[in-house]
Amino acid sequence: MDNAVAHQLREENRSKSHDAIKNEAKVLIASYVDDNHITTETDLTECYQAIDNALKVRFDTAHTYYLARQGFLAFIRSYNKKNGTDLDEPVVPVIAERDNLIISYGWMVNGAQVSLASQQMIEIWQRKRRFSNNDLIESALYCSVMYGGLNDIDALKALYQWLLGERDIYRLQLPGADQSSISNASSEHLALILLIIDDDNYGCSHRKGHVLENVSTRSLQRYVEYIPDDMTLCFLYALKDKNLNREGVKSFETIISDICKKLKLQNKDKSKPHLSQLIKYADYHWRQMKGADIDSALSIVRQGKIKTTGLSINELINYNQEAIGSNPPPLTWSELFVASYSGSSKRNANKNIYPSFSKNLIKKVQDALKGSKAAAIMKVELLQQEFTQPNATRLLGWVKSLLSDSNSSRLDTISKYVGCIGRDWLMLTMDETLDEWSDEDFEAVNRPGIVGDSTF
Repeated sequence: MDNAVAHQLREENRSKSHDAIKNEAKVLIASYVDDNHITTETDLTECYQAIDNALKVRFDTAHTYYLARQGFLAFIRSYNKKNGTDLDEPVVPVIAERDNLIISYGWMVNGAQVSLASQQMIEIWQRKRRFSNNDLIESALYCSVMYGGLNDIDALKALYQWLLGERDIYRLQLPGADQSSISNASSEHLALILLIIDDDNYGCSHRKGHVLENVSTRSLQRYVEYIPDDMTLCFLYALKDKNLNREGVKSFETIISDICKKLKLQNKDKSKPHLSQLIKYADYHWRQMKGADIDSALSIVRQGKIKTTGLSINELINYNQEAIGSNPPPLTWSELFVASYSGSSKRNANKNIYPSFSKNLIKKVQDALKGSKAAAIMKVELLQQEFTQPNATRLLGWVKSLLSDSNSSRLDTISKYVGCIGRDWLMLTMDETLDEWSDEDFEAVNRPGIVGDSTF
């Protein structure tokens, strides 16, 4: 049987087993709810504790108990939606796992195979008399993985799309080893490729100059500045006058699969190239190359295990080019010790208990944003009448202002913003008297929550 088919069957069987455990937990919870008639007036603490004890007895391993708690959460969400209630959602426990070693026995064995295969690829290049467009693209991607250290699968796919596009390359001019000015003739020139990845989780809003573009027409974008190695540049130079036809070029997944077949490297699932032996263990090769000076943490970033974003094109070109005053005014000692205690002295001594509405307010707002914009505005107005707390009023007013703005974000983007900053806003302001806040206080808290020109 083919390895890819066996891998898919194992994954399917595992998914069915997990669903069976969750469904069994739902049946157990439904039986308890039918016997005890849970309502909004019921003490949920005792009910949830009794359900949890029953789950612990029935599912006696850490993994099955974890899946059962996921079923518990899914049951309560379904129950709330079906009956129009707002029962608190139970917490799913977090399973503590030991971090995988970056340098392990498996990394050494599999990485050594990938490294030795690089010599085999060089021999393949030497035997070729003519390189087709597919050969050049395949070789450029291989060199980027093995010598350029580009092992982030999303960045590699972006590089593949870049190869099929206009192929714009920027030039960086760096000072020489002992030079103080980049205008010196001995300065070093480097090629830079700016890769753009659509990423709603780790990306940022696209800016044109200093103006924020309408994010309703495009997703958030993550930028990766890639400085190709000399080997990759050789193949990019060979492609400089090529007009590539997308229909005649192999897909990215096919290219990675073909490379693995040539070098006899493992690639169980063609649709998941990031799990191939080539990409997973290529860092064994480039981390030991002469002149390589990169630590384990940065190597994880290069592999895409930790997501980061770089600068957009305009910001990258103008980076660190701002004018700095040559004669700044002197700083006096008194300015270092100025502090204001007015806020803390006027604060009410009676602390407010963390409001229970905050547990379900964010979910209600996100549910309201699932329909049309007109329906969402009506639902938000109803929530404003229901939740009159000052911090909730400002949060709902901010959402309504975004919905009323014709140039604002689409509903799913607003929902993501609310999910990211809504709980933090309610937590930070739960003990605050917002009427006594100054503009500086709002600016300090709202800075992460600015979207376009709208703030809380």
